[in-house]
Amino acid sequence: MLIILFIKLLSSFLNPDLDDSSEHLSEKRVQLKKITEKMPYETEIKDPVTNPDLIIPGLREELLYETILNLNSFLFIIEINNMSDKYLEKIIETVIFIGRNKILNLKKHKNNLKDELWKLFDIFSNFSRKIDLSKDSKLKKALEFRNYYFDRDKSQIAKSLFIEELHELKKNLQKYSSDEILELIEVKDFDTKDFKYSKMIKALRRSIIETQNLSKSIQREKREFIQEFIESNAPISQYNHKKLNEIRMEFNLGGSIFEPNLLFQICSDLILGEKEEVIVKAISKILKPIENLELYLRHKTNTERKEEILKFLYSCLKEQASKFRDEIDDAFRARSELMGKYLEKETEQSIIQKEKSIDKYQENFIQDMISRFSEINEAALTNFMVINKDIVHKYIRFLNTGSTKEKSSLIEHFSE
Repeated sequence: MLIILFIKLLSSFLNPDLDDSSEHLSEKRVQLKKITEKMPYETEIKDPVTNPDLIIPGLREELLYETILNLNSFLFIIEINNMSDKYLEKIIETVIFIGRNKILNLKKHKNNLKDELWKLFDIFSNFSRKIDLSKDSKLKKALEFRNYYFDRDKSQIAKSLFIEELHELKKNLQKYSSDEILELIEVKDFDTKDFKYSKMIKALRRSIIETQNLSKSIQREKREFIQEFIESNAPISQYNHKKLNEIRMEFNLGGSIFEPNLLFQICSDLILGEKEEVIVKAISKILKPIENLELYLRHKTNTERKEEILKFLYSCLKEQASKFRDEIDDAFRARSELMGKYLEKETEQSIIQKEKSIDKYQENFIQDMISRFSEINEAALTNFMVINKDIVHKYIRFLNTGSTKEKSSLIEHFSE
């Protein structure tokens, strides 16, 4: 039955054409560490972020400008050494740009680029003050200069931050092939980007010296810098209307609770005298948090909408604090009750196995929704939330009858 169910999923419900420390550290230094533990963008979303639409360019920026000395460690070094702009420029020229150039030189290893990148990461992880790199004097000088500042930091916070973030970057890049990594480092107009990077670091240094709110400064300056990658690599951040309509439909129909294709197939296979009553009760609860979210977002900006929808998706993926926590929990209980009706004639062992399979499918679907939604430009979110009573009623009727007419009528609400 479960195999048949997943085969049925190949018939897309979304296609309208188909039927279907050091203790001596100052308080300010400790606070800086806390701030730099969470960047304003991430390459792989784990928590709601300030600028999720910059995720792909953010990965490029991190790979090209932060693999030899990440921004968090750089800022900590600046703070504890009270660096001047002159010293910043020296580190940028002799460390950051050298590391960036080594990444770019990997293009010649097209067939085994990923292996060569991992070897380079190992070299970047050498923290000795005397490095044996006789064939690459520039990289040797860059690493030894960086390591000098790592050693001056008796708390070892800067080095720890570097190790942690390089590990995280490697983990995020694991899913990329050599060809995909090659695409990431195919970036134009480096004179502009290098200028923007230097400008960003100097602005952040002034924020530290002037005791401004570092967290907000990082967000603002980093956004401006990463935007350079979006503007010069526009095709990567584009998101076509068909994909937008698909995820709009999936989200508004409660896909973060119960994937619509799967829900439709389960409802189709339900053989109950009170089938309509069961579906009405379940869908009303499943869609309730979506309706409340739509109401909450009506007077928000598109940036706020994106942040809140990502928070919502993460609240569906894992238990975490949310203003919609109770409604989401009720929705998942309704989902479990509906699945219980669907599986009630199965053996206990079969029920356990199928529930695990379906739950895993739903978890993967939510993660995929997060990934796809993160690529959407904020400007496209003005009319993203469209759920209303009419849509709820049409969805219930379609799930109850399977009617092509009801399906077409429902889909019209999600077309531009």
